[in-house]
Amino acid sequence: MLIKVIHVIAGMLVVVLFYAQLGMLISRRRAVQTLRTSEVPRIVGLPRVLKIAMHICWSIVILAGIYLFIKLLGIYPYWLLAKILLFIFAIIFSIMSFRGKGSRRAQNIGLFGAAICYALIILLVGIKPWGFVLTGNVNQPVSGSASAATGPSN
Repeated sequence: MLIKVIHVIAGMLVVVLFYAQLGMLISRRRAVQTLRTSEVPRIVGLPRVLKIAMHICWSIVILAGIYLFIKLLGIYPYWLLAKILLFIFAIIFSIMSFRGKGSRRAQNIGLFGAAICYALIILLVGIKPWGFVLTGNVNQPVSGSASAATGPSN
């Protein structure tokens, strides 16, 4: 249970840190547009700390997620597999957007893609759609899901 709490907290920190970096990037872009580039102060220290914190949180989410995934013993809900795939894409898009290399268009695509992926992950965690898990050749409802609550009536 403690691992799950750590996983959830680290996941929330990933989203918060992403939006903090997004806010800093947008404010820097606005400053560059309104001031001369030489007058815009370089952001020193904090972004590096945010990037390091983001990598630490990603690592915790991944390690705790692998542990929790192994503990499922062959029961893999569809939403969980989708969440894993979305998390991989969110990391790729985040790296694309905050790397500092590449065009502004590539950064915008990365920002938009990562924001969409994080939003979909939160949605999947909240509603756990489809409510069924794969166990061999049989679909079974997941406890706490909408499908488990509205099972077949006799």
